[in-house]
Amino acid sequence: MIRREFIKTISAAAAYSTLGTRLAASSISQSTPTQRALIFDAMGEIREVYPRALVKEILESGLNAITVTLCDPKTFEHEAFEAAKNGVLHYDRLIEKQSDLYMKATKVSHIDRARRDGRLAIFYLFQNSTQFGRDLDLVDLFYGLGANMETMADVANASTVPIIVSHTACEAIYSNTRNTTDKNLRLVADKGGVIGICQIRPFVTNVRKGAFGHYLNHIEHAIKVAGVDHISIGSDRDHRVIEMTDEYIAELKREEGNNFDASHWPLFMDKLNGPRRMEVIWDGLRKRGLSEGELDKVMGLNNYRIYKEVIG
Repeated sequence: MIRREFIKTISAAAAYSTLGTRLAASSISQSTPTQRALIFDAMGEIREVYPRALVKEILESGLNAITVTLCDPKTFEHEAFEAAKNGVLHYDRLIEKQSDLYMKATKVSHIDRARRDGRLAIFYLFQNSTQFGRDLDLVDLFYGLGANMETMADVANASTVPIIVSHTACEAIYSNTRNTTDKNLRLVADKGGVIGICQIRPFVTNVRKGAFGHYLNHIEHAIKVAGVDHISIGSDRDHRVIEMTDEYIAELKREEGNNFDASHWPLFMDKLNGPRRMEVIWDGLRKRGLSEGELDKVMGLNNYRIYKEVIG
């Protein structure tokens, strides 16, 4: 498909009516704190293989919005461009096929609409710029298709708008090349940005049993350093209940290729292994002393605020 046809096809599918930005109440029965609050995952997974029952459980747990990555960040140049293009088409097809469960989101009013309908709002993002190669015109192409390009904290000073570090953890709590220093946490916050704390266990701790407590330590530390107005959840995780079976390991090897390292698995934390993890996090942070207002911010309102400020 040539570029012009590609843009025309996807742009036509991305049109939506404009709604107010007031937070709307979910149509799902509101019996738990996460069902009453707005819950927004800064970066997570939605997979085509999810059965409807799983998606409904995700919604019942309170999740209202999620941002998904469009291509493997380990691809480059033309391969990355093709993967990114196919990623847009893949998610567009998935959302259209299950439009009673999902809604493509390009602005925060779509979250309000999805909440009202009892659907999950899905935003698109890239984790890096490899899909653009050396052609900066491709930035405009993908922006027009509903993808929002994100950068790390070292560009905060150059940015004229707040930035989001969608999924990371705290270098001061556990050293990992994917984690963020206190200096950069403060820098992002000082510019009005938001940092999502991820749930990839090897980024959070080398402990396998009891890892959830370490995860809460990262959130608490990030709040202490950057402030409660600048921390959110960016899970980077699957919603299925994962069992390390031979079949699942084979799936991992297909996805990861040469990057598969058995010593890193499982990536999940036991208490967050499944579709209701946002409820577990809410309860864990409440027990750590966060107020309901602070929980509202960390679990969704901070992401909502920065999306509203940056993309409208």
